[in-house]
Amino acid sequence: MKFNKPLFASLLLLGLVSACGSAPEKPSDQAPIEKVSTTNSEKSDVGAEKPTAVKAEYSSSVLPAGPVTPNPYLQNPQKFSDQVEVNFRAAVVAMQQKNWDFAESTLKQLAEKNPKLSGIYLNLGIVYRNKGNTDKAAEEFTRAINANSKNVDAYNQLAVLKREAGDFSAAESLYKKALGIWPFYPGA
Repeated sequence: MKFNKPLFASLLLLGLVSACGSAPEKPSDQAPIEKVSTTNSEKSDVGAEKPTAVKAEYSSSVLPAGPVTPNPYLQNPQKFSDQVEVNFRAAVVAMQQKNWDFAESTLKQLAEKNPKLSGIYLNLGIVYRNKGNTDKAAEEFTRAINANSKNVDAYNQLAVLKREAGDFSAAESLYKKALGIWPFYPGA
């Protein structure tokens, strides 16, 4: 008996597709999670954007009930000059290109002139982490938190350093602080 290969392949594919489409649904213990959608954004702290409208609600037991709140760190944008923005963007591009020395020197100059912009310290900490200097990275993440206590990304970066160093209780504490500031923070 000879098989018609194209016909056999088509019937096999049709059978698989039919079987997948007719499988009964399994009951779920958790309600589905909807995705967050933002409609617009505005500039905030150096290099950050803040969502101006959030439309989704989470109904999973892992996240708090109710509407998704925006990142509090991005809710009170700080004013800065166009030159600060240009220099910060140049540092970010250097970081993306792994030009750590240029990024470091640019961010250090920005930090000296703009000590209240926590985003600069956050990125400087990331530079030090990538250069293998975790002590300096931790100092900069701490400076970022001191400059703006709502900078959840700084808490998260510092927590990652603590976790990698084996200090799990300090890492957990930092993650909890970030979640205390913004319960919907995915990084924590």
